Amino acid sequence: MSSHAPPEPQRIRLGQRARSVPFKKPFIEAILFTVAFYLSLTATLATLFACFALRKTDTAALLGAFSISSAVLWLLSFLRRRTARCPLCKGTPLADSSARKHENAKRFFPLNYGSSNVIRCIFTQKYLCPYCATPFDLLKQIDKQAGGSGES
Repeated sequence: MSSHAPPEPQRIRLGQRARSVPFKKPFIEAILFTVAFYLSLTATLATLFACFALRKTDTAALLGAFSISSAVLWLLSFLRRRTARCPLCKGTPLADSSARKHENAKRFFPLNYGSSNVIRCIFTQKYLCPYCATPFDLLKQIDKQAGGSGES
């Protein structure tokens, strides 16, 4: 008797067979607000450094303004990231929740899954849902013939 091993399951990579996103507006808004927050946070840290280096009152006022703008942009970014939903599993791929992550979910080490997906979207316009591990491409057009009658 010879035993045949079952075939290895094929893993889907981020660049392979990416699906299109039917409603892109929440993702675009979330990414734009998050980029604005990252820029504001960078400006806040640079101004904090300048405040200690120069010791002027002008930099202290600027530090306060950048701190407030960072807080407001963080809140807007958080709310926008929560409204972007995965078309398949209805999870929030740009913001982490306490739901169990898929075993094939990927992240950049110091960051969580949501922040890793935001970084991926900024640079490649693709993301991998951490809850269903389905790759999505924000630039891919919706295939109108999928689910059609099979006519050419």
